[in-house]
Formats: sequence, C-alpha cells, structure tokens
Amino acid sequence: AWIAANRTALYLARALADTVGERPVAALTAGLARWLRTPAWLPTMGLPDRIERRSPLDAAMVYVPSCMAWFGGRSPEGDSTANALLALADRAGIPLVVAEKAGSVCCGHPWHSKGIKDAYRRVCEEWIAAAYQASRGGRLPVITDSSSCALSLRNAPPLLSRERAEQLKQLQILGPVHAAEILLEKLAARIRGQFQIVLHPTCALDRSHERERLVDLLRSIGATVIVPHSASCCGVAGDRGLRFPELPAAALAMQKAEIAQTDADFYVSTNLPCQWQLSATTGKQYRSLWCVLEQITR
Repeated sequence: AWIAANRTALYLARALADTVGERPVAALTAGLARWLRTPAWLPTMGLPDRIERRSPLDAAMVYVPSCMAWFGGRSPEGDSTANALLALADRAGIPLVVAEKAGSVCCGHPWHSKGIKDAYRRVCEEWIAAAYQASRGGRLPVITDSSSCALSLRNAPPLLSRERAEQLKQLQILGPVHAAEILLEKLAARIRGQFQIVLHPTCALDRSHERERLVDLLRSIGATVIVPHSASCCGVAGDRGLRFPELPAAALAMQKAEIAQTDADFYVSTNLPCQWQLSATTGKQYRSLWCVLEQITR
C-alpha cells in the first residue's frame, strides 16, 4: 500500500506540474512542508516505472528492484534505473529473475532510518521471504540496485524472527558496487574513450565502506573520478529533507559551490532520493549509476 500510494502521489504531482508548471507545484509543496511537514515535491523526482517480471529457467541471478526504483525510478529525462540494470545484465549474458513480488516489497530502510523497529522488521521480513523464494532457496545471488537497501539488510538480523534470520544468512546479497563489478567484468571491452564522473558518495555507500571500491571500479573502465572534498550527507535522509527543505539546502551549500564550475560527462549517485535532491539543489543532472553504465556500454 505504501508503494502504491507513493506511485499515485508522484503521478498526480507530475500531472499537476505539466498543467500549471513545475515552479508553482514545487513552491506550493515546499510551503506545505514548512507548515505541515508533508514531503515537498521536486521537479527532479522520478515517475513510477514499468519493470518486466522475468523467470528464466537458466537464471544466474535474481533482481529485487528497490521500492524507489519501482515508484520513482523513471527520471523526467527518460532514464530508468531498473531497466538500465536489466539491459546491462542482458548485454553481459547474465539471465536475471525479477522477483514475482517486485513492486510490493521493501527492504525496510524508510522505517529503519526513522527508528520504527516493528515496521522495519515486518517489511524487511517480507523482502527476505520474497528474495529467498525467487533465489530458489538462496542458490542464486540477489542484486539490489540501491546502496541503502544493501545496508538496511545488513543491519536487520538482530530484529528478525529465527526463520527469516536463517533465510537471510543463506542469501548472497549483492549491493550496487559488487553487482556492477560482476557486470563490468563482462562489459568493459565495450567501453570506448575516456570520460569524467563527479561521484556523490551516499551515506549508505560510506557506511558500507565501499566508496573507494566504487571509485577504483570507475577508474578501471577509463573514468576520471571527482569526489567533491565537501561531499557528505546530502540532507535528504530518506524523506526528511523533503519535509524540512532547509536541511538539504544547508547540507549541500558547500558542495554546490564546489562543483558549480565543473562540466563533467556524468554526475552519479547510488540512491534515487539523493539523486533527486542533488539535481534539484546543485543544478547538475545527477543520474543513477546503472543508467550511466548502461549508456557507456551500448
């Protein structure tokens, strides 16, 4: 229900913006956020996406799209986080299962980040059950497209029932960096030329100690990688920055100034809410890691 409600809200906000303009809708929702602490709408927010469910007999991996990819993974410019990942897997010759319950399960991060333990446990257990079934009892690795999802699942075991904790132990969960390494091992030869990437290291990426691993991966395929010295939490913190717009404005002030004069080929994030906020605040078009990798391996 939570995912469906967010899909509907984003559809309605975009439809209204297309009718009366983006600036009035953004200003109205920002005003409501300040008075009522409801989430503000950003013109950079994505739209609900269509993700094809797959169940090939020769599957090598499972993909459980994040709820963010499901209800907001299609950018205003036409990028699709989930479909970019699927295209990369097809290109690499890696058959993927897309979990049957994709679009109705969540890793629990929105509740974990707010300290709502009971809801976190409940939705996380639903995710584990769906991933366990789709992975054929843990025999296939499971890809998550978001750093936050991977981190949330690593934090879950103390809260889980014995059954779900045991199932989670049997799952090989691949976060974005690990999954990208596997895909690029088969696709690196398709990449031509050099390019510059400005990378925003998300909080989840840093807490997973994977910032340097991702930088090294991008450099290995010919990228010049810039990580702004002032880069830290973007302030969105799930939806908190949407409810308190002053948080990301303050958090990103130095980073905005630092990258103002850059003209990189790509600006990259590994989480969709961070991507939306970074794009809105800095004026640069931040994109999903998956969409950038899909573009450079065509």
